[in-house]
Amino acid sequence: MSMSRRELNRLLVYGFGSALLAACGSEGSIIGDDPLRGAAATATRSKTMTASKTRTPSKTMTASRTLTPSKTRTSTRTATASRTLTASRTLTPSKTLTPSVTAQALEALGFEYFPDLVSTRSDATYLYVESRGLPSHNMMVGITSWQRQVPLAQPYYGSKAWQIPLNPTPAVNPISARNALYSGAIALAVNGVPIFNALNNRGDDAFLAGELDQWGGHAGKADDYHYHIAPLHLQALIGADKPIAYALDGYAIYGLLEVDGSKPTGLDAFNGHIGPNGIYHYHASNTYPYINGGMYGKVTVVSDQIDPQPILKPVRPPQDPLAGAVITGFERASATQFSLIYTLNGVTYRVTYTQGTTAVDFQFNDQDGNRNVSYTLQSDQIPATPLPTVATTVQPTSATQATATKTATKSATPAAASATPVTSTGTFTLSSPVVANGGALPVTYTCDGASQSPPLAWSNTPAGTKSFALIMHHVAPDATHWYWTVYNIPATTTAIPANNSTIGTFGSNSVNPNLAYAPPCSQGPGLKTYIFTLYALSAAPVFAAGASVTRDSLLAAIADRTLASSALTVTYTR
Repeated sequence: MSMSRRELNRLLVYGFGSALLAACGSEGSIIGDDPLRGAAATATRSKTMTASKTRTPSKTMTASRTLTPSKTRTSTRTATASRTLTASRTLTPSKTLTPSVTAQALEALGFEYFPDLVSTRSDATYLYVESRGLPSHNMMVGITSWQRQVPLAQPYYGSKAWQIPLNPTPAVNPISARNALYSGAIALAVNGVPIFNALNNRGDDAFLAGELDQWGGHAGKADDYHYHIAPLHLQALIGADKPIAYALDGYAIYGLLEVDGSKPTGLDAFNGHIGPNGIYHYHASNTYPYINGGMYGKVTVVSDQIDPQPILKPVRPPQDPLAGAVITGFERASATQFSLIYTLNGVTYRVTYTQGTTAVDFQFNDQDGNRNVSYTLQSDQIPATPLPTVATTVQPTSATQATATKTATKSATPAAASATPVTSTGTFTLSSPVVANGGALPVTYTCDGASQSPPLAWSNTPAGTKSFALIMHHVAPDATHWYWTVYNIPATTTAIPANNSTIGTFGSNSVNPNLAYAPPCSQGPGLKTYIFTLYALSAAPVFAAGASVTRDSLLAAIADRTLASSALTVTYTR
């Protein structure tokens, strides 16, 4: 990618400068002793401008507002409230950035790494991002508060493409996501998956409520998959020095650190700040707000949702919550065939579905019996045509290499081991000879007994499995605790014995400093739920020498190589 000095300066003004410099591996000397002088001066001038602060919303609110289980805006909503937030104060660039330069810049800042999931185009105002809304990593596993939705591919293309402003400007009255923006997305991850407010439409923390899977997402009432917390696992694919998402006001969202590896300081209530280079950007966090906590930039809000963004028409009516259900597995038999496995009252059930070009066919084997249901797709519900699969067996290490890799593999034959989780059998199952799924963990395997790890076994390993990884965790009101992390389990393994200390490589736990199993030792009252999750991998995870392997780092390392996963849920009380 090449651009003139003047074009790069304009990028800095628009908010993409810090990300671009990082992606290109460039320092300040690329455009002189003070490369950000123009942007900083513009920002300084804007602070002294007199704004008319004209705000004329017609914020019509009705007391009869119905809260639905999920937050996806649908075309059946008839609310007419229109709240447009505008400001006369703007940062005025010298002239409009050419779309070709902007598209190149954004492509090198994250979207480039997902050519099989995302397609981009642009004009003078927006970068348009097209996708099917389904990630390459697994989904839904670990959800303990389920609304009975499943992930379907979505029609995020054409007029329903995501729109990221190319000219972001600070708002006179920034919008906090604590008490607004409960509907629709507030950001878009670089893998084409939308990101919603960390608070659900009831104003509750979706993560703490148990509504999210191990990757921070779930399916909404339109059966649309989206995240509610930062998808930090994407950094394993694109690098920690690049944005993992873009807020719908146009500003970039980085991970937990700055591009130079330092810890961010001076973050505002929205998890953002003006970085050392003079450019505003957001950061992710491990606690609320997890992502951008609002809109620092100017946006238009209609019916509590940022506009423009895709409006989805649900394929089927919204489902009712299923109290007590725990999702333990999600499998892809093909690009259009899926199975979701869950437990309820100690019994395992399955929802299998196929998404074609004319209908979505469901096969339910659940607590209500066995039945088949089909829903016809209307023209505006047909998902985008799958983008060409690109053979990417080695992740690019720079924007230059990424561009070269994309060009060289554009028409390449897909690799045998696709990054998309696939299982050939659809029956990969984890079990234990000492406890049934949903049953009580025997005292021997707790701190009240011998503190041994329980024996586990599995069957129907998917074809192409090269290694296994195992995690045991518990979602507490304040955080997710993990008790066991094991990886490099040989592909020929079908079971591990009680008190295992020799099979696999042990990572950390959140209870003590030992690289070993930490037995449950619940301190609070009531029954607690613990989940053992086994992952079948197309390749072993890779970590830096001496790295401490946590649950989060292991999940990030296997996100692009999980063929299938299966979970065993147990309970324990003292």
